[in-house]
Amino acid sequence: MAAPLELAQQKDKREQEEIEADIARKLEALRDRSEADRRSAGKAGRRDQTPSGERADGGWTGTKEPDTAKPRVLVNPDSLKVVDPSGRVVGSPITRAPKRSNGGGLVEPRGSSRVPQNRVPLRGYSDLDRENVGLELTRKVLSIDREDIIDLRTQRGVGADAMDKMEQFYELKVSAGDEPTSITLTNEELQRARNTPDFFLVVVSRVEGADARPTVRIIPRPLDQLEQSVKGTMVLSGVREARSVVYNLASRDEPAMGDQEDDSAAASD
Repeated sequence: MAAPLELAQQKDKREQEEIEADIARKLEALRDRSEADRRSAGKAGRRDQTPSGERADGGWTGTKEPDTAKPRVLVNPDSLKVVDPSGRVVGSPITRAPKRSNGGGLVEPRGSSRVPQNRVPLRGYSDLDRENVGLELTRKVLSIDREDIIDLRTQRGVGADAMDKMEQFYELKVSAGDEPTSITLTNEELQRARNTPDFFLVVVSRVEGADARPTVRIIPRPLDQLEQSVKGTMVLSGVREARSVVYNLASRDEPAMGDQEDDSAAASD
């Protein structure tokens, strides 16, 4: 008869194997989804429609803005094409530190001072605009039409940003710059991830700039893959090392491996 410790280890091993198998199934389903989209000609037409939030310089705001565009803008999702994981197309000068007093650590004021100035260009978009771009890019890589996904961001306490018609939940983390190595979940998001089998963490990065090349990483079962730490909220690290499906987005005018293969195949026919 097996000892209790051995039985517990066997149970843990079986549970881990089930988790790994479920992650593999979800990843395969995401890849199949992108492959089906690549073969579907009908999706391309809908993606070519110009969104109402497009700026004259190719950026995206999601809302109508004055003609005086600010220098920092967001990429326009409809100017991009999706490249799946296989490479196929889916559809200041240094200044001297001020002298400190010998006492309580306060800085002694000087007799004159320069006027503060912005050293980083002001961005011409809001946090909501950035999230809107992230959601639009997620729809694009998952081939989800607007009517087939529910935007949950105004519904407080749900713990996810979107849900599709198959009741799969998506929590978006959108970065203007490079992909982060860790993300933070609120208590509601953590509860949703724990209690919903079909919960996906979607990390969208590099969305700032009219000529940006964003990346969309989709991670199934993030709590089973990412390292967890609690600092008031749940911090998940190891984003770039997680088993996930990563989609790159490129300009529609830029050739990709899938385009070249398709052209050569057509020529051989």
